[in-house]
Amino acid sequence: MRRISASFDTGGVQAPSQKPRVWNVPFDFRTIVTGACVFIGYYLGARIGLALTFQPHPVSVLWPPNSILVAALLLTPARIWWFVLLAAFPAHCTAQLQSHIPPPMILCWFISNSCEAVISAGLTRYLVGRPIRFTSLRDAGIFCLCAVLISPFLSSFLDAAFVLWNHWGQDAYWKLIRIRFPSNALAALIVVPLIVTWARNGIPRLRSAPLSRYLEACVLFLSLFSVSYAVLYEFGSGADSALLFLPLPFLLWAAIRFGSLGASSAISIVSFLAIWSGSHGHGPFSGRTAEENALSIQIFLIALAIPLMFLAAVIEERTKGQGQLRESEERMSLAADAANLGLWIWNIPGDDLRVTEKWRKLFGFADSERVTFARLLQVVHPGDRERMKQLVQHMFEHGGEYESEYRVIRPDGSTRWISGHGSVELDEHGKPHFARGVSRDVTKRKIAEEELSESEARFGTIADAAPVLIWMPGVDKLCTFFNKPWLEFTGRSLEQEMGNGWAEGVHPDDFQRCLDIYVAAFDAREAFVMQYRLRRHDGEYRWISDSGVPRYDAKKNFAGYIGSCVDVTEFISKEQALRESKERIDLAAKAAGLTVWTWDIARDEVWLSEKDRTLFGFSQSEKLNAERVRGVVHPGDHQLVRQLVENSLTTDKELEA
Repeated sequence: MRRISASFDTGGVQAPSQKPRVWNVPFDFRTIVTGACVFIGYYLGARIGLALTFQPHPVSVLWPPNSILVAALLLTPARIWWFVLLAAFPAHCTAQLQSHIPPPMILCWFISNSCEAVISAGLTRYLVGRPIRFTSLRDAGIFCLCAVLISPFLSSFLDAAFVLWNHWGQDAYWKLIRIRFPSNALAALIVVPLIVTWARNGIPRLRSAPLSRYLEACVLFLSLFSVSYAVLYEFGSGADSALLFLPLPFLLWAAIRFGSLGASSAISIVSFLAIWSGSHGHGPFSGRTAEENALSIQIFLIALAIPLMFLAAVIEERTKGQGQLRESEERMSLAADAANLGLWIWNIPGDDLRVTEKWRKLFGFADSERVTFARLLQVVHPGDRERMKQLVQHMFEHGGEYESEYRVIRPDGSTRWISGHGSVELDEHGKPHFARGVSRDVTKRKIAEEELSESEARFGTIADAAPVLIWMPGVDKLCTFFNKPWLEFTGRSLEQEMGNGWAEGVHPDDFQRCLDIYVAAFDAREAFVMQYRLRRHDGEYRWISDSGVPRYDAKKNFAGYIGSCVDVTEFISKEQALRESKERIDLAAKAAGLTVWTWDIARDEVWLSEKDRTLFGFSQSEKLNAERVRGVVHPGDHQLVRQLVENSLTTDKELEA
């Protein structure tokens, strides 16, 4: 290490003499602040790491300084890494001297810590190829490979050698490696994502987050802290191990709702409580030896942190991909509809709206007139102005996309409906920068919607007032409407009848026949009439005559069926009685050798039995009237028959001829 330091010093001296502008140390304000932050962070990390050490081993359960260095190197340009390491050195020495560690051991540990940080940050940045943000599965995978596995594994050999060389502690070489490796791997999993995500994404999100987001975060982390404190501190080593899963729902909540930022913050809370409780003899990780307790905590936290990191990365990657897809689709839509839509771009800080000619025609603006949001509000219908103001305010606070419909009053006094689609983009400070979108005239559609709504309301009123049962299915044969008389007849609710629910009231003996007629007519798009028994609200089955016809929309597309039903139980009963009466008359007439006939004078319809039709030479389907019957009478008896008929119409006496 000394030879490496000499090499750096030589390079630093020779470079200015050869090329004065190459060695341009960026001692600007940002670099100085970075160095100060590294110093403070490293010092606090060392103190925390020493405080969380399980004695008598000289290695902490979680050693934050190395990970703080890794995070600092990932966040800073490679050209000032030497300055970052230099800023960490006095913090390292101060913290270690306060713990009464010998200077040789202090120097050796700083060398091993620095090697781990440089290997981890260098490999990660090289493989990622850009600043790491933990917002993709690739970022998380490379980080775990380089910073959690390779770098701690390699530096553990050097660290263990330094400990033995300085006779610090009683443990053997391989045991030191086994203790140090999980310690630094755990620190990398917990500390690095926490620092990097907050440095890159935390502040901008805090600036743009709504109040509801703050409240949700407070509820989440207070709940997580309370549950974790109870599980990891209050419960003793004899508690059921299943209790360790209690913080898991809150960790998942943090990863799903807040991404990598929330996941890293949540796992850091659980980690601190677990290690602090175990190091002070509390919680489920305090019942065995110090080494066993430390290893148990490390395995538990590593098993939690790795899946949680990958879950948060997958969620953020998917969210980002969906956002990019929506943006691409919006651009394509704007380009495709540009010929028929009014396009606009709004420079929000300057309140300047740049619009197309089509947009000016839609709103009635002159070609040379300057358009501002205040001027636009003047042409918006008074009933929609306040709603539009609230929409714009919401856009400013939350950004994103929006869609709205409102009325405008044109210069000629006419009112038109306008549909607006757009999106707001925020600047790097989370402030609304500009918006863009399209506007189109939807007056015809709104009028059609109003007319349709009125028509549906009228149909519902008429259907409910009709003295028949009305039903209506869609194209899938499932019923979507029943009028009030139907529901009152069956005594069931609309929800119960919807779909195929109405079939529950059909008599079992009629169901299959009814279904076959319905399906056959539906598939053929033909009208149908069928009769079946339907259970009334009092449990009695009533005969129903059901008529259905196909219905079509305005474009002649098949839209389903509409049908009506009437209760024909009384009619069927009378018809059955009449049929039975006729059958008895036919039997009596046949037995007596008589001809039985009836004449409906008002309709001039004559009825003869099948036997008598055959006797007189009439076909079974022929319709008979008085004149047709007289046509088969012998010409010599025409006058007699006519006289008998006339006499029967003027007297109540029975006649015979």
